[in-house]
Amino acid sequence: MDSDTVIGFIILAAIAWYLIPKPWQDRKETNRLQAELERSRTGQPGQRERSFFKNCTNCGVFALTLPFRDSLGRTYCSGECMSWLAGGGKVFCPQCLGETSVETAGDVVTHWSIGKHFGQPERPCGACGSVVREVRFVALFLPIRRLGRYRIIYLNRARFLSRRVLNAPIA
Repeated sequence: MDSDTVIGFIILAAIAWYLIPKPWQDRKETNRLQAELERSRTGQPGQRERSFFKNCTNCGVFALTLPFRDSLGRTYCSGECMSWLAGGGKVFCPQCLGETSVETAGDVVTHWSIGKHFGQPERPCGACGSVVREVRFVALFLPIRRLGRYRIIYLNRARFLSRRVLNAPIA
């Protein structure tokens, strides 16, 4: 084998390693978040973290600088991430659980102006902070079909919990 073939093989192996899902990373992330929630609950001050070239303590997104810092010294990408972890995690209140079913909205993704899209928030809950949003199928960002109404709690800018609102007919 010549050196170009070896270098090409090494590059392909590195790309394959990067693209293959690694279940141990999900376990590691889950364990890290549970430890941080326990630290928040007990109020244990940890070591002061650096605020640059690292991942957000809550959502794990990598950033050059993390401008938000809590009283325990942990750094976050946004105020939402910081308040979510400080609150001990968000869950639906009993009233919201009673008016919804376990069906979720799934992935709400719009790609090249076609896909699922959220409508305007309405009926905010004072107890758990959730809102009701309509999920629509859109093409060229124009609503084509209503898919249902869901009660949503945002965990951070990119993640949310959802439950289908009962007695909300689909048009």
